[in-house]
Amino acid sequence: MISEEGQRGTTLIECLVATAIGVVLAGGFCHALVTYQAGYRAHASRVALHQQSQFALDLLVEEMRLAVWTSQGAGCPEPGVQIAGPRLSFAANLYDRTTELRDPAGSGQTELIVARTVFESNDVVRIVSVGDPADPSDDREECVRLTAVAGSRLTTARPLTGSYRIGSQVSAINLVSYTFDGRRGRLMRSQDGGSQRVAGDVSEFVTEWTDRELLLAMGMRSAGSEHSVRWERRIAFRDRP
Repeated sequence: MISEEGQRGTTLIECLVATAIGVVLAGGFCHALVTYQAGYRAHASRVALHQQSQFALDLLVEEMRLAVWTSQGAGCPEPGVQIAGPRLSFAANLYDRTTELRDPAGSGQTELIVARTVFESNDVVRIVSVGDPADPSDDREECVRLTAVAGSRLTTARPLTGSYRIGSQVSAINLVSYTFDGRRGRLMRSQDGGSQRVAGDVSEFVTEWTDRELLLAMGMRSAGSEHSVRWERRIAFRDRP
């Protein structure tokens, strides 16, 4: 015979207490999960900003080290790095495309014969004839756009203004600029007319000369955040004019 005490089950009060404990535990778990997710998202956002900034600054520094500092001839861009407000620009041979004249080229000529083909139509090339290697003042140079490339024969958009002997250096000139679009929070890179974004969520972009050192600073802010993170680079140019 089973006693009445042995048949007794869980009371309503016990169920309510167990449910309340379960709700408290579940609430604590959900709060911890939400806190973890928020922290993870914030960390992931910081990592993404860091990666963007490092990519943009590394690319900018690498390309600026190739900037042409001595261009002085007809049609050539300003030498070195030019800063105008939110825009930084320079000319460089980014991909080391260089050859030399196989035949001499005279003033008024619109064709160049080079030792090997490394250019394409619409490229801008820089032609340099070195006189006395110890005296740069007697060097002759100019920059001209190509309208056609047929093997080793290059056709220029305008006649040459100077004469260049066999062996004169012919190299590509890429026109590069970095511009901060403050309204959209973007750092844009332009090369030879084409443009692309290299970083988003940019809150500031600072370029400033200090003697022979160039300061680069980029501030970035993730969406919905009031705080920005700033990165800086300082680049020394020994031969800056």
